[in-house]
Amino acid sequence: MTNFIGRIEKWTWFGYAPAREEESPYIAKWKYFRAPEGLVMELISINSSFQIEQGECHGIIQLYLGHKRPSKYGLYPHIEDQDVLYRGETSQAYNNVCNESSELHNYEVKQFTIAIRSTTELQEFRPCIIIFYRLKKFQDTHDKLEYAVKQPKLKKSKALGQKEIYTR
Repeated sequence: MTNFIGRIEKWTWFGYAPAREEESPYIAKWKYFRAPEGLVMELISINSSFQIEQGECHGIIQLYLGHKRPSKYGLYPHIEDQDVLYRGETSQAYNNVCNESSELHNYEVKQFTIAIRSTTELQEFRPCIIIFYRLKKFQDTHDKLEYAVKQPKLKKSKALGQKEIYTR
């Protein structure tokens, strides 16, 4: 794994979110990605492109800090969350091109969650999302402890659905 430290890597997801139902709960798809043990990700940028039908593409892409559990409130309009690193909404394609690219300003995370959903009842949302990142080693014990508290690695226990925190 040491060969990848400092080199720009990419994480790609070809997502699919079905057409939005007229009433809630709206169907959102969630995906998670975590850095290997002892390393942290420095997020560089996010690029996305979308399927275009009849000159339109309707959907939301949202990138969260850490592990975000799916909820019926995620990706709703007017719901604010302080863990959001990026939010992209599409409505119309211009010249049959539906692409977005945004800088993530070398933001450091141990883990991120990405969620998508369609915003129209007429068609599904099919984005291709590419996140560019660089792996870095933890600088010191203080950083390790900070990420252990802010972004713990959780494991579901078999007894009564309790959670146990893994060590890093």
